[in-house]
Amino acid sequence: MDAHIERHIRDKDYRRALEALIATHGPGLGRFLISGLGSREDGEEALQDTLVRALNAMPDYRGDNQVKPWLFGIARHVLVDHVRKKSRRRSLWARFFRPDEDETPDPHAQTDARLTLAGALTRLSPALRAAVLLRYQQGMDATEVADTLAISHASARKRISLGLQALRTELADVAPSDIAPAQSQPALSESRP
Repeated sequence: MDAHIERHIRDKDYRRALEALIATHGPGLGRFLISGLGSREDGEEALQDTLVRALNAMPDYRGDNQVKPWLFGIARHVLVDHVRKKSRRRSLWARFFRPDEDETPDPHAQTDARLTLAGALTRLSPALRAAVLLRYQQGMDATEVADTLAISHASARKRISLGLQALRTELADVAPSDIAPAQSQPALSESRP
């Protein structure tokens, strides 16, 4: 699937490799980062950072892994960096401004099931969130998730399972039909990751 990208990298035609990466994996990568960060603006910034890092890493690409897990591995590191940066900004902001309890929105009062799911995803730890998004949003199998996250196959399956279990618990009051995944992706109600 990504042989053309690997060929461009091997030929040191990094501009064409980047164009092919964007065309092939850009939309899925964007969805992964936006979902992981909870906002389109943050996700688009992280997407740009990911593509810059991928471009800079191309000379060192050895082809040990397939392109997609390699790229999403870079995206995962960018995601973690952005989450850390965001939490530092939030804690700095909280030191100076303490919002009243009435001003804090109640995520359970949201009527849109997709917003509820997005909120539940943002409350997962970054490790669980990345595993769940790679599996259910990107349609990767556990082996690809393991390669992307640079963890063992067993750890990938465990993270997927724990993340899915946490989401099921948090979304227990939401009707399953309200959260319809894309047709090409496995459903969240799937019994085995």
